[in-house]
Amino acid sequence: MSMDLLITALSGLVTICLAYALTLAFNVVKYYPSLKPGAGPIPPGSLGLPLFGETLKFLTCFHGSRPDLFWRKRTSSSSSKGLFRTHLFGQPTICVTTSKLVKSVLMNDRLFGIGWPESAKKLVGGRSFLAVSGEAHRRLRRLSTTSITNTNSLKCTLSEVRTLTTQTLSAWADKGEVVVLPEILKLTFNIIAKIILSYEPGEEADVFGAEVYQLNQGMRNMAIDLPGTPFNRALKARRKLKLRLQKIMDARRASVLAPSNPDALDSLMRSKDEDGQGLEDDEIIDTILAFLIAGHETSAHAIVWIMYFLQKHPQALHKLKEEQQQIYDLKGRTGSLSVSDFKALTYMPRVIDETLRIVNLSPFTFRRALEDVELNESTIPKGWAVQVWFRAIHLDPATFPDPYTFNPDRWIDSRPTQGAYTPFGAGARGCPGSDLAKLEISAIVHHLVLNYRWEPIDPDAKTTYLPHPKPADGYSVRFFRL
Repeated sequence: MSMDLLITALSGLVTICLAYALTLAFNVVKYYPSLKPGAGPIPPGSLGLPLFGETLKFLTCFHGSRPDLFWRKRTSSSSSKGLFRTHLFGQPTICVTTSKLVKSVLMNDRLFGIGWPESAKKLVGGRSFLAVSGEAHRRLRRLSTTSITNTNSLKCTLSEVRTLTTQTLSAWADKGEVVVLPEILKLTFNIIAKIILSYEPGEEADVFGAEVYQLNQGMRNMAIDLPGTPFNRALKARRKLKLRLQKIMDARRASVLAPSNPDALDSLMRSKDEDGQGLEDDEIIDTILAFLIAGHETSAHAIVWIMYFLQKHPQALHKLKEEQQQIYDLKGRTGSLSVSDFKALTYMPRVIDETLRIVNLSPFTFRRALEDVELNESTIPKGWAVQVWFRAIHLDPATFPDPYTFNPDRWIDSRPTQGAYTPFGAGARGCPGSDLAKLEISAIVHHLVLNYRWEPIDPDAKTTYLPHPKPADGYSVRFFRL
């Protein structure tokens, strides 16, 4: 009997060893290139299972309560030097986890191009910021960003924020209890849809917002196109959104009346480059989708976390409220705050920066090596994905002492070096709507802290991390007028 058990155990061990050897052989044959003589080695790490790589391990960390475990475990040895190899979302990947290396990657478009997985590009569109590079990207950025960053657009943003926010917050107080995240997502979507498309709040806007939400849900899920999967639902949502936006553009072209209040879509449809060429419809649609996703998801989640941290830190709430009251009194109680008024604030930007630093609404971004690249005596092979981990640099105690503590005052005396704080990315691919997002967040929080107070129903609610970090209960609160 003991001999049978020994044989069985040895057979199992041989099977495991054989499977491991086959896995290594598969990865070497499929992914590992021949490097130039004298080139540094590929960074340490593992490509994991054939085809699936380490994506399941990655998702397990993020679906659990320890999203930093994935990168901390792989950078714990001295040999990593801020780099490690893995295989995520269907592609061999080098992860970058130090500010110096982040700067090297994000600021060098010659060596590092777009690197988002094909699944993400398929959802946002092949003519979007995510999918184009080089001169095509520069041209698209020139023609599109002014539609949301010009002075009139920012003024319109404040006007819409003021109107829709006062209505929304008053309705919350009437209810007494509210789940903040879905409500604030609805508010920020209504604001951005009004600015970009002149869409009025209502049932149709709610359907529109639900389609954009489904599209975004598929962005960071595995590209499994089977009925009922997030990716499949996202593809269906994209088809509906494309039809919706095409109908809006066709209707505007058919109209003989010039728009009385041109919006961002009008600007995109009229824009011309230096050769007199405008944007094609697919370019406009993909750009609008990118604006809609980025223009309300980030702002909404940031506002939820600002409310969370301010409630946990009464002293910070007091400082912020005091600043808002001072500027409100200076304008007169009936005066409306301008863009320049919000830019003059000092404590509000600290609260926003500290919230974005801790929460990391976009925990990473993607690039791709356009040639063999030497970094820290290691080689990133041509064609491999490069994943820049914002969570790693934003929670680095060497740059931000006691990094998990909410402390807006850490921003008083110094700013981090370039590459150490990048909530909106950096370089030519930095978020074009960052100023708009900060203005929107500031304006909504201004109304919140001056006129209302709130109490979480479950102060100890857990946090979920995909596709964005959020309280598991959506931040359910009791909401009161002051």
